[in-house]
Amino acid sequence: WAKETIIPKILATSNHPNYLYRMTTVFAFKAIASSINSQVVEELLLPCLESLAHDRIPNIRFNVAKCVWELVEKPKGSQSDAAVRVKQVFKGLLQEMQNDSDHDVQYFSRESLAKIEAFEHEGGAMTEEPA
Repeated sequence: WAKETIIPKILATSNHPNYLYRMTTVFAFKAIASSINSQVVEELLLPCLESLAHDRIPNIRFNVAKCVWELVEKPKGSQSDAAVRVKQVFKGLLQEMQNDSDHDVQYFSRESLAKIEAFEHEGGAMTEEPA
């Protein structure tokens, strides 16, 4: 239901010229993180976040860095193939964001990357993928 109803509406705000709409996209992704699975993150949210990670507004970029951690930790099926792929893409994105010109983006990228690496070290097991 969320994949067909809610997520398309959230994605529509990601390209809005007003940065507050784009910020709302990031906050909405964080809000739904525990209600979706890693496959949805990979298919729908990841491409959008990769784009927003390069937004011209630093506040959007550092909120993307913060959101990425939520989308690794909270979705169902953290041991699935999709979750592994999502983690790898997000880790690469966060490593790239550590070289951002904005210090807050650098800081939150380092923080999220450290959390993801600790999560992996602990086994990264959350909940199972829904049947």
